[in-house]
Amino acid sequence: MMNDEEAEPQGEFGEVISEYSQAQAIDDGILTDFGKMIALNFRIIMTNGILADLNKVLLIHAVINATNILSMMPTVDMVIFKADIKKPYTEDEGRTAVLGLDGLTKKVYVKKEGCSLTFMLADEY
Repeated sequence: MMNDEEAEPQGEFGEVISEYSQAQAIDDGILTDFGKMIALNFRIIMTNGILADLNKVLLIHAVINATNILSMMPTVDMVIFKADIKKPYTEDEGRTAVLGLDGLTKKVYVKKEGCSLTFMLADEY
């Protein structure tokens, strides 16, 4: 019998029941990998939901704005785009940048993990 000190670490929410990796989601067609933007050293990944919901112009604006912010602000690891933001700001002690993007009908989240940027709708996050 193990005592509390010998027990397996549980993590913040308890025992992990299942894991689903980014590579599995790409293989399953949930995510689309657009490859690496060499000049900025970011790999661009998007969910099917964002590809279906946003037009190409909004997607291009989101990619440009997100990569600019993340390149200029090394502490930021999440960018949130909203339609009604007039002046950009940060929250979570500078880890999240909130920007306006005209034409949006839903929030867009961009999560930086290493050199990958994953673009998704708020309800997919």
